[in-house]
Amino acid sequence: MTRNLSKFLNADQMEYLQLVDPSKNSREWSEDTIKKAFQMRLMVRSQGYEFLRKEMHWPLSSFRTLRRRLDVLQFAPGNQAEIIMLLPVKAVNPEDTTSDLCVTPFDAMKIGEAVTYDKSLKHCVSLVTPCVAGDEAGEETLATHVLAVVLKELTGHWKQKISYVFITQKTSAQMIWEYLKSVMISVHENSLKVVMLSSDIGGNNVAIVNLIGVYSTKDGVNTNVPHPVPGDADLIWATDVPHGLKNFWTHITRAHMTIPEALRDKFRLPSVVVSVSHVVELLRLQENAGPKLVPGLTASHVIPAQFEKMGVGLATTFFSEEMP
Repeated sequence: MTRNLSKFLNADQMEYLQLVDPSKNSREWSEDTIKKAFQMRLMVRSQGYEFLRKEMHWPLSSFRTLRRRLDVLQFAPGNQAEIIMLLPVKAVNPEDTTSDLCVTPFDAMKIGEAVTYDKSLKHCVSLVTPCVAGDEAGEETLATHVLAVVLKELTGHWKQKISYVFITQKTSAQMIWEYLKSVMISVHENSLKVVMLSSDIGGNNVAIVNLIGVYSTKDGVNTNVPHPVPGDADLIWATDVPHGLKNFWTHITRAHMTIPEALRDKFRLPSVVVSVSHVVELLRLQENAGPKLVPGLTASHVIPAQFEKMGVGLATTFFSEEMP
């Protein structure tokens, strides 16, 4: 039995199973066991992890121990190596050729310009990260945004923030693109494969899109770019779904859209013109004491104000078949 258990349990886990009262375990979990526990936590989420630990009595560390061990990792800006080493590697099904495919969403969030001391890193992290600064002058500039990079399994549900850098609105698209390529290469070195990048269409991201040749115009569409890892298939660039839906909704509430005739014929649509004028007319009739066919329809759905255009919720409701 010991030989069979050793195929998937570490020595400290096997010792844990032999304790009369596991709740009084005073041994430190090994680094490899902590790594496996973190990977399992990503794969089965918190409820599944707690079920295995408490109900099935699987020899796993508590959430508190996991958090404490993760706190000592040197998760410094621009350094993704230690986090990537903890990620699952084909953990769902080794025979599934898609289980190692990942999507890399990234987003820039505004932060206050201030000197901040990171207790875990034991130094200030308020300046632009050197790997995207470009020169010494850039390294001495206070950051205005933090660019966070996430890794998500393409066909599963685990996801994890793996890297971040501090930038400004003036940080060059070339430097950010070089940083993103380095992150993807690090991921591939850990036997995972990034097949898609996803982001909103903020200022920095638009600059990156233009830099690498991604476009969508009336003359054509190109969403594929050469992969930074030689020999891999092209990398796909996609706008994240919430922002894509919101932008499409904003556009058609502001102006008509004309689609290709081939698309009209394929889906047997009545016209090549996409318009919400009939929805606007329905709203007008309802507001003039007409029958409330769609009680949940408001002016915000078809004539959104400036700040309402930022609401993904309004866009989602507008296209929903279940609008109240």
